[in-house]
Parts: sequence; C-alpha cells; structure tokens
Amino acid sequence: MFNILLTVISGCDKISSGMQRKQFEFLYKMNNYSSLFREYTGGISYYSDLDFYENRMVKLHEDVSKMEAVPGYDVSEDLKAKLLITINENISSVNTIKQKQRPVTENIREEFDVRMMNERVDEFIEELNLEITKVGKQ
Repeated sequence: MFNILLTVISGCDKISSGMQRKQFEFLYKMNNYSSLFREYTGGISYYSDLDFYENRMVKLHEDVSKMEAVPGYDVSEDLKAKLLITINENISSVNTIKQKQRPVTENIREEFDVRMMNERVDEFIEELNLEITKVGKQ
C-alpha cells in the first residue's frame, strides 16, 4: 500500500515540477489567447466592428510575441509562430474588407473574408487542442 501511494505521489510531483507542467502552462496560456482570438473574431458582425477588432489583434499580437517558448519543446515555438501568422492573416483580411468602404451599419458576418477569418481561428484552436491532448497522454 505504501509503495502505491509513494508511486502516485512521485508521479504527481513529476507532472507538477517537470517538463509536462511547463508544457501545460504554455499550452493553457496559448489557449487563453486563442479563446480571446475566437471571441473577437466571432464578434465581427458589422463593418463598424473592424476598427475595434484590428486594435485588439494588434494588442494580441504583441502579447503573444512576448510569450516565451518552452526550452526543449519545439512545438511551443511552432504553435506561437502559427498563432502569430494567423493573427497577421486576419489583420490582412480586415484591411481587404476595409478597402471596400462599406456603410458602417452593413452586416458583413457572412462575407467570405469574415468566414475565412473564423475558420482560421477554429483550425488553430483545433491544432492546439490536439497538442493539449497529446501532452496530457504523456
């Protein structure tokens, strides 16, 4: 009985102080940023929403850029780079939509560029969730 308890405790200690803990900390911070990304992108309904969205994306890009990758965990660098690229792609889409100079009250939710922006976010979050599951199984 004592050996089983010791094994369980040492296993928990391994998670709480080792590489897996660092990976989870990174992944969950990335998940928080991704949730904001999804919320802001999903909130685009009208042409007037684009300026707010663009400002939020600039701030989000700055915050993600400051994140430190986990040494020895190459996936952290890859995920960070992919999130930054996806943010940049969405900012580019906003600029494309803005060039059309539509009335501020026009509903653009179903416009191709807005749907693509949401799809990019969803694809990134799906990849992130797969990595969280993978790390959890280690």
